[in-house]
Amino acid sequence: MGHQGDRSASTRTESGSRDDRRSRVPIARRAGPRRAVPAARALLTTRRLLYAASEFVSWVRMAALRWSELPWRPRVLPWQRINPSGRDENPWGIDVDLNDLAILDDNTIVAVGDGGVIIRSRDFGVNWSLQESGTHKDLLGVAFADPTRGLAVGRWGIILATTDGGLTWKDITPGEMWSSRDVPGAANADGTNYLVVLPDRDYSLRAVGFSWNQPDRAVAVGDVNGNRAFMLLTDSAGYRWADISDWSVGPLDDVRFSDVAAIAVGGDIYSPGFHAGVMFSMDDGLTWIPAAVPPAGALSGTAFTNRKTAFAIGYQEQLAVTTDGGNGWANVDSVLSSDAYQIALSDVDFGTAAKGMIVGDYGTVMATSDGGSRWAPCPRKTRILLSAVSLRQSQRAAVVGRGFTALTSADGGQTWGGRATITFSNLSGISFADSQNGMIAGDRGDLFRTADGGVTWQPLNVTGARNIQWPLEDVAVLDANTAIVVGPNGDPEGWIWRTTDGGLTWTRVLAPTGLGAEGHLRALSFADAQHGMALGLTRVLVTSDGGSSWSEVALPAGSDLRAIRCITPTLAVAVGASGHIVRSTDGGNAWVAATSGVSGLLLGIAFVDRSNGWVVGADVPPNASEDLATAGVILRTTDGGSTWQRQTSGTDAPLRGVSFADTQVGTAVGGRGSEGYTGAEVGIVLRTIDGGATWSAQTLGPRVRNLKQIAMLDRLTAVAIGHGGTILRTTTGGS
Repeated sequence: MGHQGDRSASTRTESGSRDDRRSRVPIARRAGPRRAVPAARALLTTRRLLYAASEFVSWVRMAALRWSELPWRPRVLPWQRINPSGRDENPWGIDVDLNDLAILDDNTIVAVGDGGVIIRSRDFGVNWSLQESGTHKDLLGVAFADPTRGLAVGRWGIILATTDGGLTWKDITPGEMWSSRDVPGAANADGTNYLVVLPDRDYSLRAVGFSWNQPDRAVAVGDVNGNRAFMLLTDSAGYRWADISDWSVGPLDDVRFSDVAAIAVGGDIYSPGFHAGVMFSMDDGLTWIPAAVPPAGALSGTAFTNRKTAFAIGYQEQLAVTTDGGNGWANVDSVLSSDAYQIALSDVDFGTAAKGMIVGDYGTVMATSDGGSRWAPCPRKTRILLSAVSLRQSQRAAVVGRGFTALTSADGGQTWGGRATITFSNLSGISFADSQNGMIAGDRGDLFRTADGGVTWQPLNVTGARNIQWPLEDVAVLDANTAIVVGPNGDPEGWIWRTTDGGLTWTRVLAPTGLGAEGHLRALSFADAQHGMALGLTRVLVTSDGGSSWSEVALPAGSDLRAIRCITPTLAVAVGASGHIVRSTDGGNAWVAATSGVSGLLLGIAFVDRSNGWVVGADVPPNASEDLATAGVILRTTDGGSTWQRQTSGTDAPLRGVSFADTQVGTAVGGRGSEGYTGAEVGIVLRTIDGGATWSAQTLGPRVRNLKQIAMLDRLTAVAIGHGGTILRTTTGGS
């Protein structure tokens, strides 16, 4: 207002009244030429514009400075996380496992997880809000009697209740309860009854279910000390509880109701014969009886398809069905039953009597449309453990799992939206056939494919390679359709798989027999679409037909090689422990040692042509872990590996992978944090633009773990992989 008043006064003074204008001196009588006035005015206007421009520039600079100081400003890092954890993607910085969920209607979902996390969506998983739970104890189960009233249960026997659809929660953990059971040897308060005091670390509640007939009745199940059943009953929507546990039964993991029956399943995974943890009730949950013919092994989930028919699934890929409300069970063959290695199944649910869904480890999702007679796999979004599934009559489905994974489907599991951490496995192998088509391999048989240069990755399944004992060590992608993967030998024939349809199906290729323990295949390299080598501990396998068949060649004694590079169909170089470098010029038939000049571990190798190559590794004491490195090692050759010169890495961390786009531009990766390392795990990236004469460390952002391999697609684009499912990508050269 003050500035407006000043401007008005100035205007009145300049214009003045009519009398004032008459008394002014005519322009012709003023000193100076008449043209001086407009010239002066033009100069004044120019100065004002320059001043205004200067002020604007100063304002912009100040705003930019203040923006840079804001802690919440957006950050654009040169290396982008392609497989981010939960804390990297959600606004709350949370990276916990989600354990269970409930779909309240076709729009509303409530999920619970570790650390007392409760999230809620009103648009079927497009957006989520974090609800205040009032606890930091892990929440393991959730169920709703109707769209407003629900219960959540978890470790230490905690119980939370909501009456507004999951918006707010109240802790209703009962405290002291007198048990009606007689427990021999227990310190019973009155000689016959046992006192349950909650919350207590010895108790966990893993699931809760509501009666169909009495909306205030619910049963919560779990375990005592991890090996005995814990079961609570309420007829007041959770505000008064009775302990109805049967300690002759193993721990319980799930409970479900129909209108005439109820079933609770579980079991001790370490003692599968411990009554299998199956109980049923035919009086709406008041009394429970151990099943007369339970399925074998520990069970993890159950669901009804109609009044008395229900399915149960288990940790050893069990799939069983009952048609009498839970007393007798029969095994059912699943689509996974032909696999030699069993997958832990986590949960099962039915939206209708015909349509159901099962989820489990390795991102497993199976669906049925005929009431469970046949189960078919659904497309995978991830390779991690999926903990729970909920399915509606409308075929809307929701799934939660490790790493804050929350997925939704509107078509019964054929397509999925939402966020998922695709893997937590240590990734060790990466290969690109061109700038678009590549694959990544890792522990637990994890394998992923990209067709867009590493922007997105889709899980693949190599039949028989699912078990955690058999990691995939390396991969070679020959073209958009053909790829080879190798790993530790599960039998004397070794472990080689080949695909010719982009990873949809895989064929096991039998390596030469008699490899034994030395058949552990740890690295793979192809010079072209036909000629390649697979590196073992003391031998190398050679192929000249694109991996369809392999022949065996012995390596020099005591080599302990870790990486190999086929440069041409005849020229190859391999590196390993104690500074060993061996070289072949006849396609792998004969190998000659080269002098490296170092005695430490050599772990990675790259060539851009038949002359120029680099090797990376670590200076370590004899027989010591690479994490005890005193310096990162970089060697260069300009004569095809005959001689090597050391370059200055500038880091004391071990280097494990290296890739070059041409003779000048390259990247090396590494860090500390191999198996057994107790220090802080950290990843490192070095880049050179002068052939390795100088190397500079790059900024990776927080929480980047130990990196193992890298593939450069051009001078600016690269993809790096490492521990804990780490996948990084840059399109700026990392700067």
